[in-house]
Amino acid sequence: MATPEQGDLVEQKPIIRPYARARMAERNVSEEAVQWVLEHYSIRRPASKKGSPAEIFEGDYQGRTLKLWVKRDSNPPFIKTLAWKDE
Repeated sequence: MATPEQGDLVEQKPIIRPYARARMAERNVSEEAVQWVLEHYSIRRPASKKGSPAEIFEGDYQGRTLKLWVKRDSNPPFIKTLAWKDE
C-alpha cells in the first residue's frame, strides 16, 4: 500500500523528458515500469548535487531494480533519466 507521500506522486501521469525516453528505449524500460516504481519505490534519496535538484527513486519491477531521477518537488513527477541498477 502506498504511503500518502507516495500517492501524491502518482495523481497525474509523469512527464518523461525526451532524454529519459531515449534511455527507456535503449534500456527496454516501459512506461508501466516507470509508473510502478513511482507508486511502489523502496528507496527515495537525494541525487548528487550536479545539475538541477533531483531525487532518486529505486524500486523493484519484475525482478530488477529500476532507478528514476525525478526533478525535486515536481508534480506531476518530471523524470529526468533512468537506469536499471544492474547495468
